Amino acid sequence: MPYDCKALFDQAWMRIQAIPTIKKLSQTPMYLVNPEDLPRMMMTADTDFPAWGDPTAGPPKYEPTMTFYFSLVMAGAIDTDDLIAMNATMDMVEDVLLTDPKFLKQVRGFPNMRRQNPTFSLIHETNVCELRQSISFLMHQVMFVPTINDYFKTIGIIGKPAPQVESETKPLPPTIYRQWSTFGGAVGNMVVVEAPDSVSMTWQMSAGAVGNMVVVEAPDSVIMAGRVM
Repeated sequence: MPYDCKALFDQAWMRIQAIPTIKKLSQTPMYLVNPEDLPRMMMTADTDFPAWGDPTAGPPKYEPTMTFYFSLVMAGAIDTDDLIAMNATMDMVEDVLLTDPKFLKQVRGFPNMRRQNPTFSLIHETNVCELRQSISFLMHQVMFVPTINDYFKTIGIIGKPAPQVESETKPLPPTIYRQWSTFGGAVGNMVVVEAPDSVSMTWQMSAGAVGNMVVVEAPDSVIMAGRVM
């Protein structure tokens, strides 16, 4: 389970241990019932990872829901007072988890809680009563960003004068060269160069992709924006 889910379980475990009516607390089921080991509370948890947003778009991302499961088992001749005491213990489980601001600030929501009716059984000549409860918490979203080993670093632009028509008498502008580097892989997409007339530009990335420059006429400058093909 993710780190925040494991930390939430550990903190819930610590709070459940402090409930005075719970004498024994475990994370494993009882495969062999011994009357001397009862009453006993078992606490487990699991985490479901439904998709966060569109599962077919973007990197893998999930919105986890963590559910705690509590099972309180008593043995012997269970009467009404015993059932009341078992439900009171489950009430305290709810209270220590759902009324503590320090605990609740670690989750995003509370989608579900359920308490089942007690069940009775006879195991190895021992009368056993079990009361089950579950509490779910909506955890923080998880995203797995793909690792990309190659990324764009530097781009160089060389500008050459555009062909002039015969009627034009202005001198051709000089060849223009501009180069800049990106920071952290981000690519800049605009550059301003001084030129008296229009120039058409083509640039090539180090990775081999070619883009076309859009040239806007201006009396004193030319603004160019590029895109990757």
